[in-house]
Amino acid sequence: MNKLNLNAALINFLESDNEEVLLEALIEIRANGDITIAPILIDILNKVDRLTISNEIVNLLVDIRDLKIITILLKEIESKKHEKILDKIVSVCWQSGLNYANYISVFSKLVANAPIIVAIEAFTVVETNIENLNHEQIHEQIDLLKSEIKNCNKDNKVLISELIGVLSEHNCS
Repeated sequence: MNKLNLNAALINFLESDNEEVLLEALIEIRANGDITIAPILIDILNKVDRLTISNEIVNLLVDIRDLKIITILLKEIESKKHEKILDKIVSVCWQSGLNYANYISVFSKLVANAPIIVAIEAFTVVETNIENLNHEQIHEQIDLLKSEIKNCNKDNKVLISELIGVLSEHNCS
């Protein structure tokens, strides 16, 4: 079966209400799927209410090593299409260990403006990518966070202050 037919068959299985069929499809995707199915997995993650399936999809997304996943995840974050699972999508970014340094301002803005659970996940993305940032990027993030701090809520202000401290400390080392 060619990749196109395989993906089409897997997508059909992913639309099942049967948890066993869904798990089997996810196992098959892990073994033989390709990156083009990632946006569909995110759509399903947004719809599914079963923790087993949700966790399996998140773990599958975390394990993707194709660098195209970075663009896919960023597109999903910026689209605001999946607000209810934004924390899960952002957590995939730091759990994957991939380099998000070129997109770090997306996460800094989330620290400042997103609901607290998403802001915490975004904080972790910045923190886990700090070694990949150069001094200029660090200064840009500190300036961005300082400009955002006056317009955000109390909880996010605490995170922003903490992140400014972490970035400043790293910049000095």
